[in-house]
Amino acid sequence: MAASLQGFTEVSLTEPALKPKLTVTDSVLRFNKDTAKALGYPAYVKVFINERSRRIAIQPCAKDEPNAVKFSKPVEKQLLSISVKTPKVLEAVLPFFPLEPAPEGETSYKAVPGTEFPKEQVVIFDVADAVAGSMKHRGPKKSK
Repeated sequence: MAASLQGFTEVSLTEPALKPKLTVTDSVLRFNKDTAKALGYPAYVKVFINERSRRIAIQPCAKDEPNAVKFSKPVEKQLLSISVKTPKVLEAVLPFFPLEPAPEGETSYKAVPGTEFPKEQVVIFDVADAVAGSMKHRGPKKSK
């Protein structure tokens, strides 16, 4: 590198790495768009849990496969994060994420970064990496 460029950082033309993330509340699993992108925006996924290592995984699957869970819209229509509210999935995953009581008008959550494995078309979320927080309620205000 030329001496006149010392202290400069070259502008990278490659796309930044994806940052899949799972956010868990008491009623929904929310996957960010990077999770959908990492998996190729699949319409359906299977959800796996590993109780021993305390990890959650998702992998694309066909609609007619056993345990298929509705997931993403096509890339051009998937504008927001993906919410999974399937009762059996919540029942299996929520015990990994005990949530603290939230302040009035807020919802507790835990957010977990994911690791993508492109060759296997899998994203894995390690519960040990979860960070707790709270956020304002989403959606319309409820009248008192």
